[in-house]
Amino acid sequence: QEKVKNDLAAKNVIPEEWGGDTIFIPISALTGEGVDTLLDSVVLQAEILELKAQDNGPATGVVIESSLDKGKGPVATILVQNGVLNKKDFILVGQTFGRVRALFNEYGKAVDDAGPSTPVVLTGLSATPNVGDQLISTDDEKKVKDIASSREKKQKEIEMQSKQKNFSIESFGNATKSKKIINFLIKTDVQGSCEAILNSLQSIENPDVGLEIIYSGV
Repeated sequence: QEKVKNDLAAKNVIPEEWGGDTIFIPISALTGEGVDTLLDSVVLQAEILELKAQDNGPATGVVIESSLDKGKGPVATILVQNGVLNKKDFILVGQTFGRVRALFNEYGKAVDDAGPSTPVVLTGLSATPNVGDQLISTDDEKKVKDIASSREKKQKEIEMQSKQKNFSIESFGNATKSKKIINFLIKTDVQGSCEAILNSLQSIENPDVGLEIIYSGV
């Protein structure tokens, strides 16, 4: 616990007992310890900060997790933050889009809609979104397709510019040396695992061996 506090404090997330304004609640997913206290603290903070959401109109939310199911196709777990997400809504999520084919609650039961602060699993997207991608719903199919296409094009331009920027005289000189490059192809069951593995691999530095991520995804 102290290590976690120290690591977070280094990123300016200071616990209350250290003079900060962040509530720290020790919990255990194995025993359930602290979960009730955590929930009570969340409710208390929401009241103090007067956090409110619209419970009608188009939905907005965020991706918590995503995966690729053999039977259902791309699947995303969404936390609805505002409005109401309904079956058959057209949705834009990051660079992907689609129409909500089905919604499932935390118990795996099919539901017709989901309101604010509701986690829900949805199917119907064209691809698996990234964790943290924002969701918006609309009744305009052409709009979501156009925005998704524009975002994808912009992302490719950024990636190309990044590759060109990294190719310098110095990097060319390094490339001509006998440094061994290991190519990685990473596929995981969920997007969150993929991101964690990528971050871990990219943090490794070795003067004799380099790595190249040629593909990553779920």
